Amino acid sequence: MVATAAAGATLASKFAAAAPYIQVASAVVGGISAIQSGKAQQQQSNFQAQQLAQQQERERQIGEQEVEDFRRRAASRQATADAGRGAMGITGAGSPTLAEEDFLAEIEVQAARIKGASDARQQRLQSEEELERFSSRTTGKRTALSAIGAGLSGLGEVNFGKA
Repeated sequence: MVATAAAGATLASKFAAAAPYIQVASAVVGGISAIQSGKAQQQQSNFQAQQLAQQQERERQIGEQEVEDFRRRAASRQATADAGRGAMGITGAGSPTLAEEDFLAEIEVQAARIKGASDARQQRLQSEEELERFSSRTTGKRTALSAIGAGLSGLGEVNFGKA
């Protein structure tokens, strides 16, 4: 029984002597973990920013296509109306000309509204992209500070045999 107690005491003193080194290792691991976590967050923010940039470009393309499609449909309606007036023998003077000018002006107003809505969606995506890129940059700084803090915190708890 005495031998077991002595062996236990020896083992306990070895653990006590090793404790500061274990704490240092723990602080280093904590710092490395903070760095890895920060890098993962930074990569995620960069990926998200790239996705938003692609969405923004796609939105631009969709907006241009919507305006083009609208103008094509309006031109077709205009051609149908012109053909109908021609078949009825209505000349291109007076009220029909004024109505056609109003129609053409309305086409441009509607095309501008479609483009404006697309531009607004593009601007929103651009703002989100810029926010993600900013987040990525600040994540790197937060990561460094977090790693330093974890290391210093762990080292502050180390007791190298001092009472």
